[in-house]
Amino acid sequence: MEHLRDIQYTNTLKQIERGLTFLEAELKELLTHEVMVNESEENTLNQILNDAERRIEAARRGLSLASKLKDPAQRKEHVGRMLGHLNRTRALLDRVVKEFFPEKMDSEEFDANAKSKDEFISPQQAAQTLGIHPSRLQSLVMSNKLRMHNDNGRWALKGSEVEAVAKTLQK
Repeated sequence: MEHLRDIQYTNTLKQIERGLTFLEAELKELLTHEVMVNESEENTLNQILNDAERRIEAARRGLSLASKLKDPAQRKEHVGRMLGHLNRTRALLDRVVKEFFPEKMDSEEFDANAKSKDEFISPQQAAQTLGIHPSRLQSLVMSNKLRMHNDNGRWALKGSEVEAVAKTLQK
């Protein structure tokens, strides 16, 4: 029974790792965009992004510590803290998108950026293609229905994989 708990714990840590990878990709994507804001909005935006970055770093540190824990109660508490960081980071990034990037990339611009299905697309573009919220895309990544790829230092998804998932969601 203890062996099964260890396997479940390892799988949970892998899911957390995938969630962290997704959030890091989304944060990097947001940092590449320019936004016109006044000084107070800029301070707010910077505070939110810094908080998100700190929470991702805290979850990463927690992930490296997680393998050393043996006590089930400590493991449960530790996983809860890491998931709390993930959930709060998700909420912070959603707030940034909603407040500072309300305009979505129009479909013509998206089509120009994703000409080939084998090209990499950003998590935001993938969510838009699938017609889902980025947090739902994150859950698809965490459940291994989609994979994140490193595209020259940026996390992205393959257009062909996104299209395959889109077809299954339409059924």
